[in-house]
Amino acid sequence: MCPVSSLATYPKARAAILARIEATLRADSRVGAAWLCGSFGRDEADAWSDFDLRVAVEDAVLPSLLENLPALYEQIAPPVLVQWEMPSSTMTDGRFQLVYFPGPVEVDWVFGPASKAARLPESRLLFDRIGVPIIAPPSLSTEERRARAEQRLIFFWAMAPIAVKYTGRGDSRHASDQIDLLTRSFITLWRLVECPDGPDPQADNTNRILEPELVACVPRLGWTIDPPRALDVIRELCAEVERLHPRLTTLGVPIPSDMPQQVAGLIALAEREIRKGPRDVRPSF
Repeated sequence: MCPVSSLATYPKARAAILARIEATLRADSRVGAAWLCGSFGRDEADAWSDFDLRVAVEDAVLPSLLENLPALYEQIAPPVLVQWEMPSSTMTDGRFQLVYFPGPVEVDWVFGPASKAARLPESRLLFDRIGVPIIAPPSLSTEERRARAEQRLIFFWAMAPIAVKYTGRGDSRHASDQIDLLTRSFITLWRLVECPDGPDPQADNTNRILEPELVACVPRLGWTIDPPRALDVIRELCAEVERLHPRLTTLGVPIPSDMPQQVAGLIALAEREIRKGPRDVRPSF
């Protein structure tokens, strides 16, 4: 099968693979349940989304199934790429393996023992023969929330100058990497402040939908990533975090109060350099 030729046909190829996956797993008596997490679990999937699959397997036969995964994949479609197997952080005692089927359709497989299986509320059940419980991650204590917030706040203000420096050099690739770190830190801080009863925003095994209020205030780079836009996003992120400072203070989080002004000065310097026009970017890998 050749790669799909348009975005209109890609979801059809992906849906065909999912149908084969579900049929294959349903026919396997060793498998007790299967469900999707990720964007499909959150009902936020688009034409580009891949599958984050969880498979609960009878404990006694899990080792033998893991030893014969290539045969399982072949029942679905001949894989075009199989990554190495590794431990999973999303299922207790689970194993993870990324597989590309023709399309290419990415499936992130996680196999785990049925006796320890649990699924998040933000998941899409394919089938369940064993009654896998739905478990919401526990909320943080007040002290845990304060400690998380302090760590993320310091990290944000430590990374912000680095993002500005990459932008001032015209190195948009590294600037966008730093912006991703800043964005993730801001999301964590926002949730710690605005959702005090929510689960740990940094936990690996959550699949939370972004709150509408958060979506509205998270700046994005958009189609074009260039130094002026990157600098705008950094400035906006810094402003959003600074707006959280009073609420963070009420949590007992110490505020590095000089950093917003220091970063603002660096942004002004970067703006002056950017106005001078494009120049060679120093290689950095």
